[in-house]
Amino acid sequence: MIVTANRREQAASRVPMSMEVFSEERLERQNIRNFSDIASATPGLRFAQSNLGQSWISIRGVVSAVGASTTGLYIDDTPIQVRSLGNSSSTFTPSIFDLERVEVLRGPQGTLFGDSSMGGAIRFITPEPDLHDYTGYARAETSTTTGGSNSYEGGFAIGGPIVEGSLGFRASGYFQHAGGWIDRMAGRVTARSLNGSAGPMESLDFTETGLYASNTNNVDTSALRFALQWAPTDNLTIKPSVHYEKRESDDIPLYFWPILSDPGSSRYVRPIWRPTVDATHTPLPAGAPDLEPGTDEFFLPSLNIEWNAGAVDVVSTTSYLDRDQESFSDYTTTYVRLFSTSPVPRPGDYTYVIFGNRQKVFTQELRLQNANPDSAARWVGGVFYSRNEQISNQVARPNFVMGTVFPPAVDGGAPFGPGYSAYMNRYGVEPEDSVTYRHNLTTNTDQLAVFGQVDWEFAERWTLTAGLRWTRADIGFDAVYGGPNNNLRQPRGLACVPGTGTAAVPCDPVEIGQYAPGEGPFAPEYATTSNSGSESPVTPKLGLSYQYDSNNMFYATAARGYRIGGAQARVPGTCRDELITLGFLDGNSPEIYESDTVTSYELGAKNRLFGGRVSLDTAIYQIDWEDIQTSTNLSTCGVGFIRNGNSATVKGIDFSMAARATDNLRVELALGYQRGERNEAEIINGRLLSSAGAPIANVPRFQGTLSAHYDFTLPNQLNGFARADWQHIGQGPRPDTGPASYDPFLPRTPKINTVNAQAGVYLGDMTLYVFASNLLNDDTVRYDRALGSPLWGAFAPRPRTVGVGLSYRF
Repeated sequence: MIVTANRREQAASRVPMSMEVFSEERLERQNIRNFSDIASATPGLRFAQSNLGQSWISIRGVVSAVGASTTGLYIDDTPIQVRSLGNSSSTFTPSIFDLERVEVLRGPQGTLFGDSSMGGAIRFITPEPDLHDYTGYARAETSTTTGGSNSYEGGFAIGGPIVEGSLGFRASGYFQHAGGWIDRMAGRVTARSLNGSAGPMESLDFTETGLYASNTNNVDTSALRFALQWAPTDNLTIKPSVHYEKRESDDIPLYFWPILSDPGSSRYVRPIWRPTVDATHTPLPAGAPDLEPGTDEFFLPSLNIEWNAGAVDVVSTTSYLDRDQESFSDYTTTYVRLFSTSPVPRPGDYTYVIFGNRQKVFTQELRLQNANPDSAARWVGGVFYSRNEQISNQVARPNFVMGTVFPPAVDGGAPFGPGYSAYMNRYGVEPEDSVTYRHNLTTNTDQLAVFGQVDWEFAERWTLTAGLRWTRADIGFDAVYGGPNNNLRQPRGLACVPGTGTAAVPCDPVEIGQYAPGEGPFAPEYATTSNSGSESPVTPKLGLSYQYDSNNMFYATAARGYRIGGAQARVPGTCRDELITLGFLDGNSPEIYESDTVTSYELGAKNRLFGGRVSLDTAIYQIDWEDIQTSTNLSTCGVGFIRNGNSATVKGIDFSMAARATDNLRVELALGYQRGERNEAEIINGRLLSSAGAPIANVPRFQGTLSAHYDFTLPNQLNGFARADWQHIGQGPRPDTGPASYDPFLPRTPKINTVNAQAGVYLGDMTLYVFASNLLNDDTVRYDRALGSPLWGAFAPRPRTVGVGLSYRF
């Protein structure tokens, strides 16, 4: 298997690095159809999704849901990872169709891949146009999910010479409809346990009034790619390409309510809240969605130029990424928890939020490397520049807050007196067009980096690797907030000048009725923030490898990774009291956070035994993570801020084996174990935020896969195959019981065991196959809820899905 993990072609068995490589053949034989399938088959790689549709990717337990990504994502040589900005940013991964391979590089890759590749990097490598031969690939597939709807997909790819030897093309198109399996139910909910302590099945009663819609969580994906390769001379190639994808979903993908569902029967249901207009519910603008739809458009043109200048290869990669996301989320339960006296939604309560995210990234890399792969000193060096602009918009529209009491604010009370509602006395401003919260956030990041790495074979079989990357990062952040929730001069139901009457500032009194809303000290003020910062991180790498013979290599590596810091706006005025209790006595949250770094130490071996019939890859590692970018959530107002927290250590092992047991039977085993813990307790103003020894995140410590692939011969000179894959994700770590955020009633994340199977027959250039994902219909439930809420939600794997497909390759 040839890879380019070090920015040059090498056999994977000769790269001193822990990695998992999915060739085009492996992607097909394991029936991998999306990135979640890759994560399930790769120990140490995790792909997590929230009940709002957000997603995060982590490698080796280096995971964070805030700030810049901890995992580098690349399509060929173009970075595509996204910063967590606002409340709805999610990671984009391309469709798994017409890919030459996928490389999962474990451990920090800061020297060659720069920012965000702290835990590792993932590279989606596309096939290049061929200048001499025509090749093509087509696939059609249909399947059905137990308790859900049908899925189907189809795609084609074709390429070859336009002008023999000098101009070639590659074109592909792909469509996938992933059928849904979660229903929406209308009804009325009542709380039996106000704080949810009775558990997910006993805390609520739900009276169903009718099925609203079936199998709503379907997703449609369309993808197009076109590439050219022009070789005007023997030593120059010019390769432009364009990649476009669009994903459309009718509802969020995985979330359901246990009280309404029966996983054992593959019945998964979540409620739907519909607005009414009456004495306690105000009308919402037309166009409020029924479900929670979303769209995600991705456009990536790029230009790669390669010039062989004799002893040196010069490689230039230019790209421009334009990504546009929009989604609607039902925030009814969140707003009920924050702004209602009822523990559950009342009939007619409804809140929806519109999220918009835009990402525009220009990148330019110029790379030089020696052209002789047999040289004793193989080196690569270059300059990298990127400008990343990311915009987040959010608008929230609840229909019930105007009729809610907000103690100590009451109707006709302080500070505005008779004729004014409790809402006005609490927030000082009426919603405009039903909007109670609005933000527009923009972050700009300019990076200029110089990097280099050399692999020096200083003695027979011994190679020393040394690399260094210096980066200059300039970060800018602009934020504009609006809506009553963001009013910095909220009265809070007190007869005091806004900003006084707190634990830190005595009340500056006003007479009740002395001012009308918007007058005097009650004139609304909203946060408008512009912040900037600069950093110059340095990420070195040092390694030593010993090639004992052509089949056995041993190595040791020390490497560093980082992700840049950022800026943020002050949290809304509703958070002032809680900020003060955390030690921010002026009631303002920090507006800058710095970069965090990891330093990794790895020992590994790659061995080929018994004439190459058995392959073993082993690595043990320790990662020291400093100044972790951490989110501090403020329960009273439902938002949070990012700060630099304490340090942590991750220790683990990666192991994989591939064995050709017989000429027809291939067995593969992959195991990963990681244990990430905080090194010291974190306490702010006497409040424990995390304990020493607490897990970094809810990342399972153990993950493993076991596969068997058998080739056989059928009558009439037909050949076939059968394959089975067992995937195990271990139980989540024990939670930190010390902080006030600990939920004693939330069960520990359970282990998951999934079995997939596939069998087929080769019909010349075609392959006819059948498959089953989650063959044993594992229905393990992972519970989720807000602390102290009776509203329990859950996640579960997609139920058993069986299907048939036909592929054609020439």
